[in-house]
Amino acid sequence: MEDPNFVQNFLKDSGLERFLEVFKKHEIDGESLLELTDNDLIEMGIVIGPRKKILSRIKKLKTTLSGSFATNRNSSVENLEIFSLNEKVKEGGVKVVILVGGPSKGTRFRPLSMETPKPLFPVAGKPLIYHHLKACTKLSTLSEVILIGFYDINDTWKEFIASAEAELGINIRYLKESDGRLGTAGGLNFFRPQILEGNPEHFIVIHCDICCTFPLVDLLKFHKENGKTCTILGKKVPEKEAHKYGCLAIEPSTREVLHYAEKPETFISDIINCGIYVFSPNIYNLFADAFKSKQDNNDATYLQLEQDIFSRFCGEKQVYVYETKDFWLQIKTAGVVLKCSEELLQQLREQSSDTLARSGDGKTAPIIIGNVLIHPSANVHPSAKLGPNVTIGEGVVIGEGVRIKNAIILDKAEVRSRAFVCFAIIGWKTCIGKWARIEGQPDYHVDIPGVTILGTGVQVAGEIIIRSSVVLPHKELGVDTKNQIIL
Repeated sequence: MEDPNFVQNFLKDSGLERFLEVFKKHEIDGESLLELTDNDLIEMGIVIGPRKKILSRIKKLKTTLSGSFATNRNSSVENLEIFSLNEKVKEGGVKVVILVGGPSKGTRFRPLSMETPKPLFPVAGKPLIYHHLKACTKLSTLSEVILIGFYDINDTWKEFIASAEAELGINIRYLKESDGRLGTAGGLNFFRPQILEGNPEHFIVIHCDICCTFPLVDLLKFHKENGKTCTILGKKVPEKEAHKYGCLAIEPSTREVLHYAEKPETFISDIINCGIYVFSPNIYNLFADAFKSKQDNNDATYLQLEQDIFSRFCGEKQVYVYETKDFWLQIKTAGVVLKCSEELLQQLREQSSDTLARSGDGKTAPIIIGNVLIHPSANVHPSAKLGPNVTIGEGVVIGEGVRIKNAIILDKAEVRSRAFVCFAIIGWKTCIGKWARIEGQPDYHVDIPGVTILGTGVQVAGEIIIRSSVVLPHKELGVDTKNQIIL
């Protein structure tokens, strides 16, 4: 505790550096920090959200200093463990593992992923992965959530994890792969000690690049009642679309998966793999068998769930499917985010409609059509007309007479008077000039022609028309553009 920067580092790592002057004013040092109580923080004028985060971190820090943490972690994971809310993993119950990928993935998500990691891109006002985490809170026996990926653990990730832990009240750990070459099953196998720590009865694996209702409670219940080693979340899709996904041939009465084919060239089944699985711990026996069969291969550490596990062990009463009829989307291209936003805004409407904007008269408040989410700090002119399916980010300025529908306007962007935006994603700090038209098409799964996407800091001159185009950051557009990728 002799480090003079201990308190400053504590607050910075917690995403609460704004309270440094308050701590200095009350002469809080390393020793007194560990003795702070809720009443102490109230007297210091700190509100409930940050108080909860500070107290939780202090509790975890005390445990760290007492040496109760396991030491068999690599340095990246060990450094991040401070950011978990709970002092240790609960015994039993269920864990959730979210596969978040890394910076070499998601290239089709550009230019949006050039400014922020794909899992942290805001959808319906929250980072994409937040919606996965929120769904985990419905699991009554949840012990912790583990994120596995190969993003560097920078301040952006640290702040998000600290904030999510505090808001959702769950324990989150980030386990960093060295280079992302282990494969989906290889990563699960590499981090087996961390996943099985606390002896969970089951663990759920979720791919991060999906958006759905996340029926985790029903999926887990089905697995306990009908499953054996693995249960896959499945969904019926049109036959002409099935070949784009992993396809499941099932036995109708038992729901056992008899055959699995990843993106088959010929029709196998119209029930697809949704990228969410429940595993019993004995799945590691199947991993061991699969690794053994690859011992003579140079990629013996590389193991894919889909090709190496499901395809190999289907038809052996090991793999079953739980079918959902709710919406489900795979997020491969940036344009799909707009469709995800539409679905998640509708969920907000059904669950907590007070979060969404209410319509005004167009004179004192903007006219709202359908589901629209506006950040409290945004400045929207009362003559603007917004919706349906619109999200307005922090610090956004919407000018007089602007019309926006089916769009995401990211933080600190500006849409000037009489501009029109439709089927588009407008990047951070981008400016749309007066009477400009930014238009796309509702084809979410292709790059061109499809949703128009403007990267960070793009400047669109007045009266310019941009249609179905993708524009990389910091470009100045002074001529009309259609069906282009502007580098």
